[in-house]
Amino acid sequence: MFKSIDVKRVLILCFLGSLFRIIYGLRYEPWLLAPDHSAWELIIEKGVFRYDHLIHYPHEGGTILISLISLLVEFVTDFSSLAVSAILIDFVVRFLQISVVEKVFGKSIGLLFGVWTIFSTPTIIPWGVLNFGLHSISSVFPFLLILFFSQKEQSIKQNLCAGIFLGLVVWFSYSNLILIPAFFIFKLFEPNNTRNLFYALLSLIGVLIFHLMVRAFFDAGFHLSQIGLMSIRGESFSLTEIDFLDRLTSLPRIIANSGIALEDPLIPVKASRLIYYLYGVLSIVGFYAIYKREKINQSIYFICGVVILFLLSYIFSPFFHLEKSIHFISFRHLTYILPLIALIIINGLAALKQRWVVITFLVFVSFQSIQMFTMRKPQVDVINKRAIGWVLGTKFGHDPHQLIAIIEDDKAESQMLIQGIGWGISTAIMTNDQIKFQDKINQQVDLFFKYPISYHEDLLEGIEFSYSDKVKPKLDQDLMNEVEEKIRKRSATPSN
Repeated sequence: MFKSIDVKRVLILCFLGSLFRIIYGLRYEPWLLAPDHSAWELIIEKGVFRYDHLIHYPHEGGTILISLISLLVEFVTDFSSLAVSAILIDFVVRFLQISVVEKVFGKSIGLLFGVWTIFSTPTIIPWGVLNFGLHSISSVFPFLLILFFSQKEQSIKQNLCAGIFLGLVVWFSYSNLILIPAFFIFKLFEPNNTRNLFYALLSLIGVLIFHLMVRAFFDAGFHLSQIGLMSIRGESFSLTEIDFLDRLTSLPRIIANSGIALEDPLIPVKASRLIYYLYGVLSIVGFYAIYKREKINQSIYFICGVVILFLLSYIFSPFFHLEKSIHFISFRHLTYILPLIALIIINGLAALKQRWVVITFLVFVSFQSIQMFTMRKPQVDVINKRAIGWVLGTKFGHDPHQLIAIIEDDKAESQMLIQGIGWGISTAIMTNDQIKFQDKINQQVDLFFKYPISYHEDLLEGIEFSYSDKVKPKLDQDLMNEVEEKIRKRSATPSN
C-alpha cells in the first residue's frame, strides 16, 4: 500500500523552490541569453493556433502544451510568457516528484528529497524560469513510472494504460525513449505478470504509430533542412565516430560537474567533485547496509536501471559534453536524471547510522546553488541576437510572409533578426545532404529574392556570417562566392 503524503508540507517545499528560482530569474534573466526561448516567444506572441506555431521542434510534442499554457499567460501579463509557464510547470513537476517519493519511500525520505528540490543544482535551477529542451520538465515521468511499479497488482487495464503513458511521454520528448526498455526489462523480472507485457506493448505501438503519422503529415516548419522522422535537432547517433572508453571514464567527472555548473565557484571545481564522489561512496555503503538488513525498497532497482540506460544512451549520443567549460546549458540533458541520482544518494546516506551525513549533503548542494548569486549578470551580445533569427530562419525561412509577420513587431531588433534569418537559411540549406550541390545554391538565391528588397542587405550579411569562423558548422567558402555571384547577377537584371 502507498504511504499517505503531507500535501501542505509538499506545497511549502514547492513554493520555497519556486521562490528561489524566481529570485534567480529576476536577477539574471537567463531567457535573454537563450535564442531558442526568445525565438519561440516571438512565435507565441503572434497567437496563431496552428501546428507549426505551437510546436517548437518536431521531436518535442510537449512544446504544444507549453505553447498553449503560454498563450493563456499572454492574456494575463506582458512578462515573458515562456518564463512564467516554466515557473508554473516546474512547480507541478516538483510537486509530483516529491509526492511520489513520499508515497513510495515514506515521509522521511520525502522531506529530505523535498529539501533537495528547493536548491537542487545550478544545472537545474535556470530551467525553472527558462523554457526549451524539455529535459528538466521530462524528469517527472520516471517518477510516475516508479509509482506504477510500486503497485503490487497490475491488471490488463493498468498495463494498457502504461503502454499509452509510455507512448505519450515519448511523444512529449524523445528524452523519454529510455523509459521503454526500462519498463519492459523491469516487467520481465516480475513473477506472473509477463503475460500482461503484450497489452502494454500493443497500446505503446498504437500511440507511437499515431505520433509518427502526425510527424509525417503535419507541417512543423523546417522545410529547408527536412528534419527526418527520427532526427533530434538535425543530429544523429553514430556508434563508429566516438571513443566509448574515453567517454565512459569521463562520465563520473561530467556528472559531478553537472552538479557544480559554475564557471568560477567559491569552492574549487576539483574539491567539489571530490566531495560529490565521497557522498557517492558513502551512499553505496548505506545501500549495502540496507541490503544486508533486507529492507531495500524494490523501486531503487528500477531507478538505477533508468539512470544506467540513460547514461548509456547519453554516452553514445551527439550531445555528450566532453568540453572543459562548466555551464548549465552544456549539461541540460542530464537534468532528466539528476533528480533520480539525488534520490539514490539521499536513500543511501539516510540509511547510515550517522544521520547527520545526509544533512551535510543537503547543505553542500544548497551552497552550490546559492553560489549562483556570486556570478555577474552576462551581457547579451550581437551573435546571441542574431541566433534568435537563426532559429526563426531554420524553422520558417522557407515562408517569407509568415516570418516577416513574426518579426514585424520587434522593430528594435529587426536588423539583427534579419541577419540571423540569413544565417539560418544558409546553414539549413547548405548542410542538407538531401540536396545536390548546385541545387543548394539555386535554392538559396531563389529564396533570397522572395524577401523584400529592404531585407536584402541584412540577409546577405547573415549569409556571409554563416561562412565565417565564428559559427559552426563551418561552411565551404567557395560556396559563398558562388552564392554572392548569382545574387549580384540577378540583382543587376532589370526585372529585379
